[in-house]
Amino acid sequence: SSGINASKVLELSGAIGEVSREVAECRQSCYTDLPLRSLTESPYLAGMLEYIQYCQYMMGQYQNSANTCYTYTLLDSRNDMINDNLVVYREIEEIDIQPRQDITKFLENYKSDLQLLKQGG
Repeated sequence: SSGINASKVLELSGAIGEVSREVAECRQSCYTDLPLRSLTESPYLAGMLEYIQYCQYMMGQYQNSANTCYTYTLLDSRNDMINDNLVVYREIEEIDIQPRQDITKFLENYKSDLQLLKQGG
């Protein structure tokens, strides 16, 4: 029979669920096991914001892109391309540039956690 076997679909769904659970556990474990480093030493978050900003721009989400671009500058104000993009966004009257709340909340928590680690160590 060339049809889809329901038991195989269920088996695959279960395997995908298990992998997803393992990834979530790994992320949690890695987050709690890794020492906090300076965000400027670890370009991961900034790189992700740069990529997201580009994707938002390409999808025509200029307000979101401008907000992401601005938020990037909170992590690294020395990126010439991002700074040039921000200049362009500031020239567009319809765009009210605000930092991304999810990232600013993360940064607040990060700085608070870092301060606690410094006090404890």
